[in-house]
Amino acid sequence: MTYRLREISSREEIDYNHKLNYIEWGQSITLDQYLEREIHLANQSSCTNDGAKFWSYEQQDPATKAWTVVSSCETLTRPAMYKVKGSPVKDTTSISIGAVFTPKEYRGKGYAKDMLDRLMERFDEEKGAFPQYNQLSPDALEHSFSVLWSEVGYYYSKFGYDLTEVREIGFPVPEVAPAGEEEAAVADKFIEEEDIPAFAERDTAQFAQDLDAWTEADGTTRIAITPGADVHELTHARVAFLAPLIRPTEHAAIHTVHYGAQLDGVTLLWSQDFGNNKLNILRVYSEREFAPGSADEQAFLQALMGLLQAAAREARRWNLKKVTLWLQDLPGLDEAKPDLLEKVAAHIKADIGYDAEIYERKTSWPMVRLWQGQKALAGGSEQVKLVKDGKYAWY
Repeated sequence: MTYRLREISSREEIDYNHKLNYIEWGQSITLDQYLEREIHLANQSSCTNDGAKFWSYEQQDPATKAWTVVSSCETLTRPAMYKVKGSPVKDTTSISIGAVFTPKEYRGKGYAKDMLDRLMERFDEEKGAFPQYNQLSPDALEHSFSVLWSEVGYYYSKFGYDLTEVREIGFPVPEVAPAGEEEAAVADKFIEEEDIPAFAERDTAQFAQDLDAWTEADGTTRIAITPGADVHELTHARVAFLAPLIRPTEHAAIHTVHYGAQLDGVTLLWSQDFGNNKLNILRVYSEREFAPGSADEQAFLQALMGLLQAAAREARRWNLKKVTLWLQDLPGLDEAKPDLLEKVAAHIKADIGYDAEIYERKTSWPMVRLWQGQKALAGGSEQVKLVKDGKYAWY
């Protein structure tokens, strides 16, 4: 048999692959709606101009010479940043992998592995499939990286991907608000669509400031996906498309869509996850830096409690049953985040009365691979660490 990995670009071929994987990701919508959604997402700014690419792994019949899709996936190229001690924070590129799918009749034959092996070769080329590489300096190219969110545990480690962090906090949202919650001052301002670019600009500046300070302090090279407005646009475009289809009653009743909230120098950005019946916190931004146990930390926690009440209200507006927050989306050094997460859980229980729980997710495991398979996180000639790899960047 002859096999090939091929980038596809025609609407007919892309739709064909989506018809195959509809069974996996077409929750609660029809096939036609699913195809329309994928076209809608492909037209978002981060997906145009070679941002999103679609890949088919194909097998050729030796008799008829016809090619058959036996596995497929998609990639999304997005801006990223990196910091090396002694140098300023610089721009690079990240490539995310998603929608890895093998039709049922072709599973168990190693086709997904073969496809990903060939895709890694494309990732590691200096020029070729990804024109964004052509715009990078040699140093920026060496600090480019690939990320994915695994639904199959450690499977992707065989391709050089390293797991980062899977802890999150979640709490159920009761249908009826606890006494006093509706009267509580839970936000200075709700974030609307027009507020997102300004928020993303502040957040990106904070990312760069943090990478610079942390790397100068300990010498560890750091990389991160830039949390630009385009990243959030894609997330919210998915929500906007699905809302009238999956939550028609709630959508009709909600005249102002909230994308997050601000309170006392702290901002939450969130999104509705209708398929999993929950509200996901995408980012937690704090204007104040704070040390563990400080008055500023206490002020942060107090503001966060109000904002999580606002998130619970938003979940209730959409009839969603849970709120989740990934550890990586908390502010501060990675080393301090586990303790901060414990404090957040304790305050949720004590201050707002929700049964918060910290646990390790079974799915959506963030994993990272450096360009040309250089070892991320440990080993090699240079320590490199992916930071702030939170829910905001999920693809």
